[in-house]
Amino acid sequence: MQGYFGFFYGGGLIALVAGVFHERIFAEGSAGRRLWDHHLVSRLLTDPSLGARLGGLLSCIETPEALEAYLMRARSQDDAKRRADRCLEAVREALRLAAARGWQASTPPDC
Repeated sequence: MQGYFGFFYGGGLIALVAGVFHERIFAEGSAGRRLWDHHLVSRLLTDPSLGARLGGLLSCIETPEALEAYLMRARSQDDAKRRADRCLEAVREALRLAAARGWQASTPPDC
């Protein structure tokens, strides 16, 4: 996982948020990590029944690079917090949708 979050440099809230995602949400062996390892978010995004809002939500966590780009576009601490909350919502929703399709048995991360 080191490579996934090596792009966060310097201090500040973004680095802190990235660390939390790394350690708790997308840690090795976690349900969040399996979303990336098995390309489950990408698979979900190909489902036309999801709708634009849900597709937009999931797209912010589709890949480590997408998560990085989304978080790094924060323009303030408040924006960074909103973006982090949105990413957590996306992870929970992706896990719920994947489980409903029988792709993995997991529970949403304890955030």
